[in-house]
Amino acid sequence: MNIRVKPDTEAWLTSQVSEGRYSSVEEAVEVLVLEHQLFELDIAADDHLWAKPAIDEALASLQRGEGSPLADVARRLKERIAARS
Repeated sequence: MNIRVKPDTEAWLTSQVSEGRYSSVEEAVEVLVLEHQLFELDIAADDHLWAKPAIDEALASLQRGEGSPLADVARRLKERIAARS
């Protein structure tokens, strides 16, 4: 398979081989793709239990009437973006 990459990506891959991190550009690409696949598997396997306390608190806040309507949030975000321009 032939793959085309941007010139700066090709230069980076070549430098990684030159520095001895990989034996070839093909090996570098293979390793990087494998690392990405493993990363995606790790994300998919995350049960997100670490987020449960924050979600529970957010839901309780909404039940107490402390939330903001989506339209208000969207308006404030648009104002912040406009102020940066």
